[in-house]
Amino acid sequence: MIRNTLLWIVVAVALPGALALAGTVTFTPIGPTTVTPGTDVLFQLDVTADAAGGFATADIIIGANQANDVRFVFDQAWLNAFINIISQNSDQFYAQDYYISGNNGASSNSVGTTIVAGVVIVGTLGLPEGTYTVKVDSAMDRQFSNLSIGGVKETLLGASSFTIQCAAADGNCDGKVNADDFSSMAACLQGPGQPILVGCGAYDTDADGDVDVEDYAVLTNQYNGL
Repeated sequence: MIRNTLLWIVVAVALPGALALAGTVTFTPIGPTTVTPGTDVLFQLDVTADAAGGFATADIIIGANQANDVRFVFDQAWLNAFINIISQNSDQFYAQDYYISGNNGASSNSVGTTIVAGVVIVGTLGLPEGTYTVKVDSAMDRQFSNLSIGGVKETLLGASSFTIQCAAADGNCDGKVNADDFSSMAACLQGPGQPILVGCGAYDTDADGDVDVEDYAVLTNQYNGL
């Protein structure tokens, strides 16, 4: 069964101020977004302010309750824009948090309206097959998602997604085709035209509605012995 799971990325600003405007966070995929378990999924993270004057401070908490491996690499544009930069594990709001921030101390000079923050890297090892959403939504995070300039804050909203899909004949979706899959397929083999048994759908490798010797041949070809 394909499951939908939310993977949250929350952007927060610590400066006080009344919420007024709504900025945008854009997740641009770098490489494929449908991957087998264990393959990293990458997104370029861009932050755009709604205010004409841009923003001067940003704190970003990258959080994931389902994925236990979330990393971030700063873009040079972010490194050039800010004097004070933080990058560290947080674990403050979610099962795993990764915190980044940028500000220029007492200066409230704008860094512009749009900036490339960097690359979000999501490790997928151990994630079950399904579709996951990467999301920024101030309404969902008690308005921690903000940009700020001159005491004025604005909320942020943005989302993207990726899909974990098991490889052909990888029935337990552990990223490899090995003896475990041979054992499981043996119990699933019913022959041409026979209904697929419950829990055996992953072994219908040619998607012809049954699990037969043709599917067994695919498993044999994919076997890596790990």
